[in-house]
Amino acid sequence: MLAVPPRHPTDFKSRPDSYTFRTIPYEYKDCETWPSAHKPTAIELAKWFNDLSVQQAEELALQIAERFERLQRGIKIYLTSGSLKQGLAEAKCTKEVFYRQLNRCLLPNPITQEGIVGWAGLIWQLRLKGYTRVSDGKGTAGQFQKWIGENPEWRDQLHRMILKGNGGESLAGRKPDVRGIARNFIGAFSRPCGKNQQPKIPLGQYPHDGKSNARRAIERYIKRFVAMHPETTAVWFGEDVADRQHLGRGPQSFNLATGPFDVLGADAHTVDCIGFILLNGPGGPQKVPVTRIQLVVHACHNKRLVTGYSVSFQKQIEARHIEEAYLMGNSPEWGS
Repeated sequence: MLAVPPRHPTDFKSRPDSYTFRTIPYEYKDCETWPSAHKPTAIELAKWFNDLSVQQAEELALQIAERFERLQRGIKIYLTSGSLKQGLAEAKCTKEVFYRQLNRCLLPNPITQEGIVGWAGLIWQLRLKGYTRVSDGKGTAGQFQKWIGENPEWRDQLHRMILKGNGGESLAGRKPDVRGIARNFIGAFSRPCGKNQQPKIPLGQYPHDGKSNARRAIERYIKRFVAMHPETTAVWFGEDVADRQHLGRGPQSFNLATGPFDVLGADAHTVDCIGFILLNGPGGPQKVPVTRIQLVVHACHNKRLVTGYSVSFQKQIEARHIEEAYLMGNSPEWGS
């Protein structure tokens, strides 16, 4: 009888408990490509938390935004340089908190089940691991999440309504609201239709119970979908807010100027003027009219100072002027 040898433990590859700079998957190392996130505003917080005053909602929104940006800067530095010390200094938190927030961003997207959560993982108290209902027993916890996951047609219809802001198939709604979308979605499965005037989901079958029809669960799902999907920003919060999300998201190169004279920059400046200069000649000083002065400057990117310059009164600078500015910065007399 042949026995199958046991597989080596390393053959069973699964997601590690915690990702670090060395173990993070290659496709997620470039955090500039992570899904962006919409930070909650004071108006949204006031709607979600009825016990907050306007001032408290504004203060909470500022705290959430400050925490988000601080952790985001720290993670970007950590994934770019690999230095945990620099990342912690920018994030201003402990190592345990830092790794926990990093791994929240790398969790699978709980709504689409594709890709990762992205920067939404840094939003304070945003639930990323919802309760997953397994059985059909008593109770309603997680029932809508289970139902929407098992019915892709209804899920796609709800997503389409959210993305369009409760508008039509081609035009987005002007003033999208959570309750309006939930009301229309409930009407889609509970309203009588067809020749026999029967609802698409029979009465008594979840979520068509004839009472609330899972309205609160649908509203929570809509709010979570908007928070997790930046593509809804333009419809829900306006084009101006959506445009701001694209600022400062381009890839950044690391600093090449780590020491003096590592990187030098040359810049030419033109000064238009009317005057004259005195030049010594065989017959004595002579006045030469000047209408343009060309100044070539060499600067060190590391020390942020001018290392050399060259002045020309010609119409255009020449290569020798650039060389003169460079030689001035590298001469012992200038350095002393």
